[in-house]
Amino acid sequence: AHNAPLYGIARDRIVFIEADAINIMQFCYSNGTCIINPSTAPASQKESAKADIEDCSGSDSSCYRIGGLELLPTHVDAVFLSPPWGGKDYNKIGKMGYKVAEHIKIYSHGSEEKKLSGSSSGDTGRANGSTVVNGEQLLNISGNVSRNKTVAYFLPRNINGLSLGSAALKAGYRNSIELEQNVLNGKLKTCTAYFSSNNMS
Repeated sequence: AHNAPLYGIARDRIVFIEADAINIMQFCYSNGTCIINPSTAPASQKESAKADIEDCSGSDSSCYRIGGLELLPTHVDAVFLSPPWGGKDYNKIGKMGYKVAEHIKIYSHGSEEKKLSGSSSGDTGRANGSTVVNGEQLLNISGNVSRNKTVAYFLPRNINGLSLGSAALKAGYRNSIELEQNVLNGKLKTCTAYFSSNNMS
């Protein structure tokens, strides 16, 4: 955000939302369109995005807009996912051993992030009374948020392609997945998977 002017982006066009991203995606969007009216939103939903508006009408280039539901965009064209990969030991799982349903766990806002022992792949668990969403379910939720179910998923280099394909099918994708390998100094570092309900060229 601090480098926005380098890319020709006005700082007053950058919005920070203090929120639980899972709740925002689940309750505020459908098929790329915002379906919630902030003025009539239930208190439980307002709690997930607390407003703290800063006036950006002046000429101060260091000004940012900070807020809640009222600053949500009306449309979402795409979702970029960069979830936690399960700690620094993710690379010890082995080549092609990383499975999104098994190794990615997202905890709801306000809960402690702790490893769930004995959790099975594909299941939603609970930690400290809060729902835990796995990487497979995260893709499904994100696909329902954006237009044409367009999602970019940042993943470790040892991602299991079969688990990724299974997650895509369960999320309703029927087109091919584009998997981009990110290479630095001749070494494979990470992967980015691209999903869409439209055919990708």
